Amino acid sequence: RCLVLADGFYEWGGPDRTSQPYRIQRVDGQPYAYAGLWERWTGDGGHGAGGNGGSDDAGERWTCTILTTQANETVSPIHDRMPVMLQPGEEATWLSDEGPEAWRSVLTPYPDDELEAYSVSTRVNDPANDGPELLEEVAGQSGLDEFGA
Repeated sequence: RCLVLADGFYEWGGPDRTSQPYRIQRVDGQPYAYAGLWERWTGDGGHGAGGNGGSDDAGERWTCTILTTQANETVSPIHDRMPVMLQPGEEATWLSDEGPEAWRSVLTPYPDDELEAYSVSTRVNDPANDGPELLEEVAGQSGLDEFGA
């Protein structure tokens, strides 16, 4: 188990869940931790699924994943699941040796009244874009008005 630190996440909503990005964050804007899992592994040098034909996959890799849970009331209009956001104090339980029952106790949706979601620019769709303006709220965008009238 591990902690993945963040101050918000993005989810896409709309009819096909791709048309409008939303930023979801704590109402107080403070950072938090996701419940994560990590693994260290060594590739076999083969070119199995996902191999790119010419790279050396024999090196050591450190990987992680973020667990998800059902969406709370803030996130559910946008998506049916959300990352497991640990509440203050739950980090120690997630990292403890208490066992599966204790770990499962923190795998719940974050309290609805402590989160906010707002639409952001579709520029977040391109990883080449970076900057604080990507965090700013924008009016909902359908994508249709981008082609002019």
